Amino acid sequence: MIIVLLLLIGGGAGGYFFLRSSAPPPPAAEPASPDPIYLSMETFVIPIMRGGIVDGFVRLDVTLEVPDYDVRREVDRVMPRLRNAILADLHALVALRRNPTGRLSGSDIATIKSRLMRIIETQVGPDRVKAVLLEEAHDIPPGGIKSRK
Repeated sequence: MIIVLLLLIGGGAGGYFFLRSSAPPPPAAEPASPDPIYLSMETFVIPIMRGGIVDGFVRLDVTLEVPDYDVRREVDRVMPRLRNAILADLHALVALRRNPTGRLSGSDIATIKSRLMRIIETQVGPDRVKAVLLEEAHDIPPGGIKSRK
């Protein structure tokens, strides 16, 4: 009688573990693909200096693509320092990299985007901002910006 009881318990336990291990695992949840978050920066207006006078301006509207709201908060937290670093770099770049026509060229745009990303990585950290988008990038002739009085 004890042998029959032990066989029944052993068979039941073996069947339980056999059936339990052969059941397919639950499907893995696919990682959520959140929509990117865009952070528009204030417009940058950089004077073009030639011979000590303003010879026009470069206007840039920059938007940053960030992966989530945590990174957006990080970027917002360092925004004054980030804008300062970008302005300093753009002043130097505009003074040094003007093409002979005095207009922004495609290579200027590529250089600006590349430099902006390097500055952002220095200020925010590497791989925190996915992309730098230039919404507007154009020259403004001298006298093209009117002051509000």
